Amino acid sequence: MSAIRSQQRETSNKVKDFLENLKPEDKIGIITHDDTDGIVSALLFYRFLEKKGCKSISISILTIGVGISNNDFHNADKLIILDLAPNLVINILNSFSSKLILCIDHHQKQEEIPSNIIELRTIGAIPTSRTCYEILEGFVQELDWLAMSGVLADMGDKYPENFQFIRNFFEKNKLRIYDYKRDFVYPIGKMLVYFEDNLNKAFFILKDIKTKEDIKKIIKYSIPVQNEIDKFLDLYQSNKEEIRGAIFFYFEPKFAIKSIIINMISIEVESEDSVLVFATPEDNLIRLSARCQSGRINVGELMKKLTEGLENATGGGHEKTAGGAIMKKDLEVFKERLRRIKL
Repeated sequence: MSAIRSQQRETSNKVKDFLENLKPEDKIGIITHDDTDGIVSALLFYRFLEKKGCKSISISILTIGVGISNNDFHNADKLIILDLAPNLVINILNSFSSKLILCIDHHQKQEEIPSNIIELRTIGAIPTSRTCYEILEGFVQELDWLAMSGVLADMGDKYPENFQFIRNFFEKNKLRIYDYKRDFVYPIGKMLVYFEDNLNKAFFILKDIKTKEDIKKIIKYSIPVQNEIDKFLDLYQSNKEEIRGAIFFYFEPKFAIKSIIINMISIEVESEDSVLVFATPEDNLIRLSARCQSGRINVGELMKKLTEGLENATGGGHEKTAGGAIMKKDLEVFKERLRRIKL
């Protein structure tokens, strides 16, 4: 245990040094995941960097299966990579080994990263937005409401490791978690869906929301997305497929609502033991989400097995929540693999 504590202390000191040594003249690139947890994490860091006096901050938002161009941040002196598993950014890490890079994440570590990287990796149960808030709290305390939105959007309330963190927030603010999800978490998630083709615009709209009372400014983006959600919630029962112990649902929405739909159904419709795999098309890809609220099946490992070896495929995630992408031509291969796996 002493070796583990020593390693944790060394990591903590390296992160502290990285943050303390940032200078106003530094050019900072932030690379983050395209979900609420990732974008909230980036917003917390953006506010911190503003308070440090940094003037040159670039944002790159990575969508799994699409990636980002190195040109988006090649002028940066230092990189901050948030909520992205090493396998998704290994090319960036290898290409910019001369830069000082801080990685904060909670996904399973699937491959080694260069030794010069400062890596703060928590267990999967702890959303990256919580970690970012806790290490930056002295600078971003007024954004506790935003951090909590990231934690709840990433299903943080389903893991005991977050219970005290969540309880402290709701007791302090005299709020109820159900109301908070309705009034804050869901509107932010729907706004990101509305701006799926221009997430940088969504990022900067959210950046200008200083208090939770201003959240009403983004409600207007929720209405068309909610209409689409209602439509496919209705279609779910008639169109779902039972495949060898899993429930598979393929649908073609106008907006990227797959994660919202699967989260709602996994919590409100199906049992906690249900293994759900949902699929939606996007250009030449099929995007995938998987859930098993009880953790009976590790869906992160399941998605890795189902996508392994397929052309341009990605798959993985956490024990209870996971995702991935495959080529459209491989959809039937994917479903056949699902039929053969014992769940």
